[in-house]
Amino acid sequence: QSGWPEVKGWLKDRKHTVFAGHIHRYTYQQIDNSDYITLATTGGGSALRGPVFGQFDHVLWVTMTDDGPILANLMLYGIFDKDFQKEDIEKNLELTLQNKVVRVDSKLDREDPVGRHTLKLTVFNQLDHPADLNLQLKDTQYIDYDDNQIAKSLPPNSAEVLELEYQIAAPDGPGVQLLQSEISQQQASWKLVYNYQQYGKIEVSGKTGLY
Repeated sequence: QSGWPEVKGWLKDRKHTVFAGHIHRYTYQQIDNSDYITLATTGGGSALRGPVFGQFDHVLWVTMTDDGPILANLMLYGIFDKDFQKEDIEKNLELTLQNKVVRVDSKLDREDPVGRHTLKLTVFNQLDHPADLNLQLKDTQYIDYDDNQIAKSLPPNSAEVLELEYQIAAPDGPGVQLLQSEISQQQASWKLVYNYQQYGKIEVSGKTGLY
């Protein structure tokens, strides 16, 4: 509907570079030996998640030469070539974002929850790159974890089982309903940090229901 295929036909026998905008996310492709670039933002609306996700503030500097344009992305923290946004790394990170990082492998008897329990979790690193995991649990009025924070280094393409001990206290009469509410709302907050040599640290975080 944009009419671009017709314009592309006019350009097929000419050297050209294509720039676009509007989506506030940087992308770079080569199509038929021509550069296709979608610009990010220069202060507009953006989550600013960083170069791997194509979300950053920049100026694209174009220098025209007899051999064609030279392109450079100017940012507050450095200057990058036109093809710095590596599609393979972004796709890998999407695997982490779309799939579960923490899986709960234990069950709690919701009808008789009082007592000592073991919470079994399997944590995953699905990428071909090591990651540092930080997992946090939150004590409540009736739920008390032996260890509220777990830090682990996960090798590439690995899964590790964690066993965490906790205690559920017996509520008084009015507290029964509150205890059930606390159990239903319990979550583990997790954060995976990948340290890429080129891009620096990239953090992916989320939450997983426990009971």
